[in-house]
Amino acid sequence: MNRGPSQSNWRLLLDGASDGPRNMAVDEALLCACAAGLAPPTLRLYRWDGPILSIGYFQDAGREIDLQKCRALGVEVVRRPSGGKAVLHEGDLSFAIVVGGRCNPFAGRASAGLGRVGRCLIEAVRRCGADARFASIDDLGRYSSDRSSSPGCFQTLHPHEVVVEGHKIAGIAQARRQGGVLIHGSIQLSYDQKLFQSLLRLGGNGKGLEGRESLPVATIGDPVQGISTVRDLSGALVRSMEEDFGVSIRPGALSRRESSMVDNLIGSKYTKAGWNMEGPIGMASHYAGGRRKEGRVPLRTC
Repeated sequence: MNRGPSQSNWRLLLDGASDGPRNMAVDEALLCACAAGLAPPTLRLYRWDGPILSIGYFQDAGREIDLQKCRALGVEVVRRPSGGKAVLHEGDLSFAIVVGGRCNPFAGRASAGLGRVGRCLIEAVRRCGADARFASIDDLGRYSSDRSSSPGCFQTLHPHEVVVEGHKIAGIAQARRQGGVLIHGSIQLSYDQKLFQSLLRLGGNGKGLEGRESLPVATIGDPVQGISTVRDLSGALVRSMEEDFGVSIRPGALSRRESSMVDNLIGSKYTKAGWNMEGPIGMASHYAGGRRKEGRVPLRTC
């Protein structure tokens, strides 16, 4: 009898660098498959063919992002299926943890899941030689109220987030759908803070962040100088998760169904201005009576 995906055996996907639409389409396809019980719990590690700016599900791209500058500098903009604020992807290692159904260790409070992933990140970064920990009250106090209105992920700090010497090193966001949970994030290996600030508008008021005092962001290596940094960090994260969750994580691949879903999401969602620039409301406005001008495409994929 088929008992579905094992709770103790997780799949590991090691992906190279991809563009924004594909990276986000893969993460959402994994969420859909796990929510439907069609795939095992999955840890995905991947890079970005950047620079790419990913924005949160609820962000107002026109008000919070300098889209004209993004176009001028060749910075791709893609909207994530998760919440949170804007992240510049170029010198970072990204991860996605996707679970669903009875294989869901994140059932319950959303903050508990973020904290558990944060704990795994801390252990992984410590294995690589950096003194990582959760943000303290003193760390949180360094992020003044005016910065909390910034549209940038690495301009703000929350208790579940990971710091090195008081400086934020990783951003984490999540999406929940029909019993499935996607928690994905970015660990900074190198960071172009000047470029990132030049792409943002403070508080949606049309004013840029260039020239403003900025909070330093910690990095734990330079991927240009050594791929070993990425390899070591990836291996450390796998081991930390295996220990924390009490599971075995082994290499695997997307199923045909997941690959087909990825292609559909790229074509119908993540390459569309309606989604990336306007979000769920803008995407919905392209539908009338269940039809789009370029053909019938489902708004939801799971």
